[in-house]
Amino acid sequence: MLGVLFCESHTKTLCAIQNAVPSPFLSLSPKFRILNRTKHDKMDYNVVLTKGGSTNDMNTVEPIREMKHIQALRAVLRNQSLRNELLFVLGINSGLRISDILTLKAGDVLRGSGKPRTDLTIVEKKTGKTKRFYLGDTVKKLLERYAQHEHPRMEDYLFPSRKHTGRPIRRERAWEILNQAAEIIGLVERDHEGKLVSGRIGTHTLRKTFGYHAYRSGVDLALLQDLFNHASERTTLKYIGITEEHKKAVYLRLDLG
Repeated sequence: MLGVLFCESHTKTLCAIQNAVPSPFLSLSPKFRILNRTKHDKMDYNVVLTKGGSTNDMNTVEPIREMKHIQALRAVLRNQSLRNELLFVLGINSGLRISDILTLKAGDVLRGSGKPRTDLTIVEKKTGKTKRFYLGDTVKKLLERYAQHEHPRMEDYLFPSRKHTGRPIRRERAWEILNQAAEIIGLVERDHEGKLVSGRIGTHTLRKTFGYHAYRSGVDLALLQDLFNHASERTTLKYIGITEEHKKAVYLRLDLG
């Protein structure tokens, strides 16, 4: 059984969440069913992980809409490692695809002095297009801490694999990191067989969360369409998870006269 090792780790994580985030919305006890899985169950779970990291991920996963959930998820990942926390924070603040995030090297985001860059230019793996994006204060502060604690060489991958020296983590591993953290805080629920009951979190969740909160903060939809290289504004609205309920809220909120 894998239970004892997981239990020690999650106990520390629970403390970290309770210290960092108000607890009323956290119902953690049902999420610990993963701790009782056997090695055989873990292998079955990895089959699901591979599916979760596929291109279907883009169409089925949701953005994280609530700030309290973003904060809780970050607290879980921070307790695991700076690498995992940075993966999440950079993802939701850059809007990059996971394929472009995982191939970043320390020198792409850090100067030789260890100070973060203000912006960087990449060639997107999926489209082959050149894309420039900027690093906000939240990302830069975390990058500074990452540089101070991890002391990466400029040629090192920003998100290194612990199993395969000199290589970044795989997309499937990124999916697993995000889903296990989401399960801890209650964003994802599975039954006793490990099948998904509610919540759809994947690697595209990071990119969708960026778009959702940018749109909700007032960023022009046409600009987001351009950032995402979408063919239409309607595609962008669907992608970032703007539902009929959000449209309904516009009418109810105005209520003029």
